[in-house]
Amino acid sequence: MKHTYLQFETWQLTQLARIARQNPNRIEMVLNALWQASPGLFEDLAIAAVDQEMLSIQECAEKLGLTEAGVESKLREYRRSQCQYGAPIVRDLEHGCVAKLSGSQIAIWEIVRAHRKLGSLEAVQARYPGIDEIELQSALAYAEENPVEIEAQIRQYDEMRARKQVEYPFADRPS
Repeated sequence: MKHTYLQFETWQLTQLARIARQNPNRIEMVLNALWQASPGLFEDLAIAAVDQEMLSIQECAEKLGLTEAGVESKLREYRRSQCQYGAPIVRDLEHGCVAKLSGSQIAIWEIVRAHRKLGSLEAVQARYPGIDEIELQSALAYAEENPVEIEAQIRQYDEMRARKQVEYPFADRPS
């Protein structure tokens, strides 16, 4: 099979996770080739994993051969780089690479959908009292820069709701 450049699609990560469960040695080989082909990627992923609480600082230090202070320094640098929107945005890879606000874990598309329905940041903030104005503005800025991704997620949710309403016509219809 001739290999050409392939664009990233979320199904690829899902299938890699499946293969990792079925054949960990195969994925380990692939990942080691990836780490060699892209120096620095393993460190970037490990620091991001600390930020998303998937690894402890100590675990990350051991994996990277750094001191805990070194990991903390890289973590601060990483968090500064992720704040281009004012508040950190993270990707939830377990749920189809969905962008979320780091502190609240609310999907960006949910905030955008609520903003469209409610019409103002104040109304959205009332619906999600744990989110401050900077986080809301960050979510909307992210959505503006990634409209295809956000529109697809909103459409997927709306289609699922429509199917459920047909299946369960007497159920309450949440907003």
